[in-house]
Amino acid sequence: MQNSEINRLFVQLFSGKKGLLHILFWTSHLLIRTLFSKYHSGYIWENFIVEITELPVKIIIGYFGIYLIERYISRAKLGFFILGLTSNFFLGWFLKRVHDLLITMPLYIENGYSKTFEFWNFADGVYRLIYIYPTVSGIIALTFTIEWFHNQKRNQKLEILNKKNELRYLKSQIQPHFLFNTLNNLYSLSLDKADETPEVILQLSELLSFMLYQADKPTIPIRDEIDLIHSLFRLESLRSSQPVNFEFNKEIQDPDRVIPPLLLFPIAENAFKYGIGDDEGGSTIIFKLTQVEHHIEFTVQNQIKKEVKTDRKTKQGLGLDTLSKRLEILFPNQYELKNYKLDNKYFSTLKLWGI
Repeated sequence: MQNSEINRLFVQLFSGKKGLLHILFWTSHLLIRTLFSKYHSGYIWENFIVEITELPVKIIIGYFGIYLIERYISRAKLGFFILGLTSNFFLGWFLKRVHDLLITMPLYIENGYSKTFEFWNFADGVYRLIYIYPTVSGIIALTFTIEWFHNQKRNQKLEILNKKNELRYLKSQIQPHFLFNTLNNLYSLSLDKADETPEVILQLSELLSFMLYQADKPTIPIRDEIDLIHSLFRLESLRSSQPVNFEFNKEIQDPDRVIPPLLLFPIAENAFKYGIGDDEGGSTIIFKLTQVEHHIEFTVQNQIKKEVKTDRKTKQGLGLDTLSKRLEILFPNQYELKNYKLDNKYFSTLKLWGI
């Protein structure tokens, strides 16, 4: 079990660019300590011998500390961590004393330094650990900083992937919802043997063509969404025996400004679905679309009709609910969607900024 965890930690620490950063850390440390070490000022070769032979001690203590943090701190096993940390300290003390006995002290003597050395002098051994633990702390800090950035990058990728998948799902929700409503209308017309049936089929074909070839694009020009809404109106107006007064006021600064597809469509569909009926006096639906630089505002007003030719079993507001979820993903803190009733009218307003 422990071997597999050690292997996993080894792969985690030294895979790809992370391994290169660890190598760069130890190489830089060796060069800097060799050039500026106070062991034997002015003796580069001696400094190099001391540092390169001391390097395994630092590596053992450093990565043992990383292992303890990974194995016990992440699992909230504080007692085991303290025990392991104590063991790591005494291991470092012992290895440093062996290194001083075999390497450092002989070099001191060779270069004319007279210094007594008692191997089991605990206080001196603790003091000498100042040559070990700053480096150990550095490699531990570097390791977990690298891991933090790696996890942040991975989480961002996962978040983007999840958002893409969710957007794909939400967008797919719109199409069956729209198709279901339209087929119900077409079914009603066919039962009545209405003359408008072929025209409905033609308009439906055009809309499905858009759904097939345009809706999967990340963005489309705003003029294409406007054309889609006009096609939707022609389709929806055919199901009413009463006149439909449809006004679409547009103040578009840049018709080629791109937006995600099917962004305005659900609001328009909802207005047509519940604003067109067979009430005497006909129906009035008013749209206003304003686009100035990076700001878009789409306002819809429709009467609430008593006799609406649609399947009442369909879930009301599904299109708008789906739109809200899409907006939250696409434009967090950059949109406002309001829906409310006033008297016998229904209002929807979508505002987008920074688009």
